[in-house]
Amino acid sequence: MSAFKILVTSCRKHGMTRKEAQDYFYEVHGSLAQSPDPNANLAKYTQLHFFDTASYSEKGNDRNDWDLGGELYFESEEQLARVYQSSWVREKVSPDNLNFSDTNSTRLRMARDTVIFKNEDIVDSPSTRDKAPILALYFVEPSGSQVSTDKLVDGFADILKLGTTDEIWALYVNTPFELSAKASILFKSQPFDELIFSIYLKRPQSIPAFRKAQKDFEDKFAHSICLEKCQTALGSRVVIYNNEK
Repeated sequence: MSAFKILVTSCRKHGMTRKEAQDYFYEVHGSLAQSPDPNANLAKYTQLHFFDTASYSEKGNDRNDWDLGGELYFESEEQLARVYQSSWVREKVSPDNLNFSDTNSTRLRMARDTVIFKNEDIVDSPSTRDKAPILALYFVEPSGSQVSTDKLVDGFADILKLGTTDEIWALYVNTPFELSAKASILFKSQPFDELIFSIYLKRPQSIPAFRKAQKDFEDKFAHSICLEKCQTALGSRVVIYNNEK
């Protein structure tokens, strides 16, 4: 299993429809993701194709109607350095981002997958868009009250289990991961203090049950979270390749 990942969220390039951006992301950028040099590849690479988002904020700066995302998995900081310093990434992959995404909206969060519960194992073999599982990213901003983040995580997990047992594959939390001082010089990620849940849904028809669980959680912990900063992104999670050992 990989040591950490970069969680990416972004909006599509101005002038492109969501479908145009996602088609390019999958068909063109996805084909560039794997270098001819195996030493310059990630441990695992997934693409997130969001088809819907939800936010309580009425302020444009606080809303993120994402279209695209990804997970770049690494087994070590040495692999991170090797990949990002490779000519393939510098000359092929990085410049291509400008062809489909609004780089000003792109967020890079260094994180580690933490399993909260699994009803069934997530299959992480390469998949196509039409067969990819549904993933919900749920961003929760704690209000700084006396309720700990651990209690918020446990509270959401308990509510999710109550009403969605047959609809959920698994619940993960994206735990912040801090690079060493040396690695931080090479790669600048954006720190985050919000809780970011990854909920793997069994089918599109599972979304209403998940949304109801969200509502129940937000009602129960209304005084412990900043509701106007909570956001949801729903999409497919496509595994482009997996070289994890």
